[in-house]
Parts: sequence; C-alpha cells; structure tokens
Amino acid sequence: MVLKIPSDDSYDQSSFNYNLSRFAKKNGIDISSTVGEGNAFELFVATVLMLNGYKIDRIVGGSGDQGGDIIAHKGSNRTKTESVPFTFGMVSETKRTSKLVKYCIQCKFHFSGNEGNRAIKDANLGKTKYKCNEGVAVSSTSFTPGGYEAAELMKISTINGSQLTYLIAKASKKQDPWTYKWTSDDLRKVGFN
Repeated sequence: MVLKIPSDDSYDQSSFNYNLSRFAKKNGIDISSTVGEGNAFELFVATVLMLNGYKIDRIVGGSGDQGGDIIAHKGSNRTKTESVPFTFGMVSETKRTSKLVKYCIQCKFHFSGNEGNRAIKDANLGKTKYKCNEGVAVSSTSFTPGGYEAAELMKISTINGSQLTYLIAKASKKQDPWTYKWTSDDLRKVGFN
C-alpha cells in the first residue's frame, strides 16, 4: 500500500528552511552542522506525523540507523471475542483483527536540489530491518525522476516538500507543528538524543 498524499501549492523552500530553524531552536537542536539540520528535520517530520494521528515508536536517526530515521505506526491490533454455534451449544472464539500498519520513515533534508534514489534504498532496507509493513522516504524538497522510479519499483512511498506542506496544514488544525515543543520525557520515550 503506497501512501497517497495530495500536494499543497503553497510550498516555499526558503520559508520552510526558516521555520525549521525556529523549530530546532525551540527544541534545543543546534543546526549549525548538517547533522543538526538532519536531526531537526527528523524530529519535525515525527511531529507532523504525530499530529496527523501516527504513533511515534522510535526516532532512530543519525549514522548507522540502517535506513530507519523514524519508526511509527497507525491503527491497532484488536482481539474480538464472539460466541459461535457448536454442536453442543455456544463456544467463545477469539479473533484477532489487525489494522496496524508499521512504517519505516527515511528523512532527507536539502536546502535545495532533489533527493535521488538513496533515500528510497535506505527506506527499503529499514523496512526490512525494523520489520515494518511500509517504507516511506521524505524529502524537504522533492525526488529526482530516478528516485521516483526506484520508489515505484521498491513500493516505497514518497513524501516531497509540497506533500509535507499539505500534512503540515492538516496537522495545524490540531496544533501548529512549527511551534510544537517536545518534552525531555517524550524525547527519551522515542529514543531521540
């Protein structure tokens, strides 16, 4: 199942970069290095997903994450007990209904230029490593034609800057993700350092 996310034509890279730096500062992330920029982007994407109803299991991020910056899920595993007829009366039978989808999300931040197929390959690797149902590559800009082709072949969902803007607007109905402040306890729970 590939995610289908509409685009938002109001996407503006320079505004996005400015707002990301404000978000990073509010959450105590030094973005004076590319590592800091990447960490801020990963935390911001996790915030947007959380405000859109996803449960953030872990923010792995950093070097050696094997393609899994964020591990999240949506839905739930439920068990349902119902009585079913049996030869000598009724018996209870437990059925497990699963609507839980686990996502491995690979994030790539760029000031300009588009992401190639590396994020796609990383998301595919992370999907396997972290035993996820779906792999997702997120770029602050967009993907090259080769990146989109790789995503289609590997069945990896892509979220580009315009689609991320749509998710930000949707999340803003609940709370503005740009102004969201993570508590140190919440950051610890999801493993964000």
